[in-house]
Amino acid sequence: MFSNLKLATKIAGGFGILLVFMIGVGITGYVSLRNVIAQMESISEQMEIAKEVNTILTDAQDAESASLRYLIYNDESYNGLVKEECKSATTAAEAARGMMKSAENRREAEQVVARIRAYEKACDDTHECQTQREVADKTRSAAADEARAIVAEIVQKRMQNVEELTGQGRERIESRVVLELVAAQKLQNTIEQMQISALRYQLSIDPDEQDAIAGVWIKEIEQAKEMFSTLEQEVDDAQIRERYRGGKDAIAAYAEQVEAFRAVNRRQRDIQRKEQKPAADAVMAEARKVRDGVYSFIDDVSTRAETAVSWATTLIVSVCVGTIVVSILVAFLIIRSITVPINRIIANLTAGADQTTSAAGQVSSASQSLAQGASEQAAALEETSSSMEEMSSMTSQNADNANQAKKLADAALAGSERGSEAMQRMSTAIGDIKKSSDETAKIVNTINEIAFQTNLLALNAAVEAARAGEAGKGFAVVAEEVRNLAQRSAEAARQTADMIEGSIKNADSGVEISKEVAEALAEIAEGNRKVNDLVAEIDAASREQAQGIGQINTAMSQMDQVTQSNAANAEESASAAEELSAQAEELRRMVSDLQALV
Repeated sequence: MFSNLKLATKIAGGFGILLVFMIGVGITGYVSLRNVIAQMESISEQMEIAKEVNTILTDAQDAESASLRYLIYNDESYNGLVKEECKSATTAAEAARGMMKSAENRREAEQVVARIRAYEKACDDTHECQTQREVADKTRSAAADEARAIVAEIVQKRMQNVEELTGQGRERIESRVVLELVAAQKLQNTIEQMQISALRYQLSIDPDEQDAIAGVWIKEIEQAKEMFSTLEQEVDDAQIRERYRGGKDAIAAYAEQVEAFRAVNRRQRDIQRKEQKPAADAVMAEARKVRDGVYSFIDDVSTRAETAVSWATTLIVSVCVGTIVVSILVAFLIIRSITVPINRIIANLTAGADQTTSAAGQVSSASQSLAQGASEQAAALEETSSSMEEMSSMTSQNADNANQAKKLADAALAGSERGSEAMQRMSTAIGDIKKSSDETAKIVNTINEIAFQTNLLALNAAVEAARAGEAGKGFAVVAEEVRNLAQRSAEAARQTADMIEGSIKNADSGVEISKEVAEALAEIAEGNRKVNDLVAEIDAASREQAQGIGQINTAMSQMDQVTQSNAANAEESASAAEELSAQAEELRRMVSDLQALV
């Protein structure tokens, strides 16, 4: 019954089964995804709570840091920053409490808010103490400045007194004035040391160190009081005594403000140690407790989400495996019911296709043969044309070569004539050189003899003139003339040397002429070689003309054969076309059977 169904029905049934399984997989995935999304939303809410709690921790740390900077630098902006951080931490705690669903968690958040407010109150108390410290510090500084000014005034006045006494020419100055001046200067140093101790006390943050500095500070104050009292009793000037009394009162006021300052400082230190620091630690501890609870909840939810994802993955994989198995079975049945009749049709189509392919191959081969024949005809014609062009070119080349051969022959003749003339000139030049050499040799010999004889005569004349003494002076003149003649003879010898150089030049000219003769003979030889080459080229051109004519004959023969082959191929193409027509009819019947099956 299944095999009798149409192809469309079989395919639709198979896809329907697959669609049912795919819907099952989709529903399973949707339910699992919804569960995972719910878990992720819960994690996201807890992460927001953790974010607010981390904000509380950060703000608490920043507030504590700003409070410490306020105490160190006494900058009111840091106190404002403390209030801002406390406000931000309170806002974050209230926001976290609003997001919490458990009553216990909300109570913990409220506890954090209470701790923050307690810390904020401790910071306000610290700020109040700091304000009181500033007031006491200003009053104390004013008292110290007053005492220092009094002492400076007295020191200046005493210095003026000393200068006046010195100016009046007094050799002795009362020792009490000098002692008073020295004591006043020591008092100045003590007051300066008091101010330094005050500064050290304020800069110190260690309670034990502050107490140690305070002990030294109080001793310096007592020492200043004692020094003021001593100077007040020892001075004679009533006005100066009154000023010392004012300085002593200023130091007393200074001591009172120091005690007030230290009391406020101790109270501030107690607030920091007993209220502010514990409150800050409590805020941090409560916030960390809430944060740890949130992280624990996130870990628990993450574990449940991972379990849900694992279960959903297992279920989806199982359903997918079942779907694949059923799909393979259904696909196998559908394929079997479709492929059997189609394979039968395909076998027939394949046979027809083979026959059609064979016929098409024959037609294609015939067409290729026709095309190749036409190409060969065209090639033969091209070769014929090329051969004709080569023959024409060779004929022109033969004429040119003959003309060049004539020109080269003329050049060879001219070269021969130049060689003959050069040889004649060379003979003449050589004769001239010979004559010049002979004449030069004679002249040189004669001059040499004359010069030699003249030189001997000049020597003899000089000897005789020397012997004759005063009577031989005239003879000496003659001898001098003879020597002049000898010099002229030497000049003639130099001229003779110049003539010899001329002879050498003539010899060089003969050499050059010989070179010209050699070159002319070389040109003649080269011309003869070129004549021979041209004759050889003419012979080669004649042979190539003969070969070109042979190629023309061969090409004509090939054109005849190709024409016959084209006619035969045309007949084969017609027969193949009839066979292809019959095969096409058979294929149409098979296609009709396939349409009925579908």
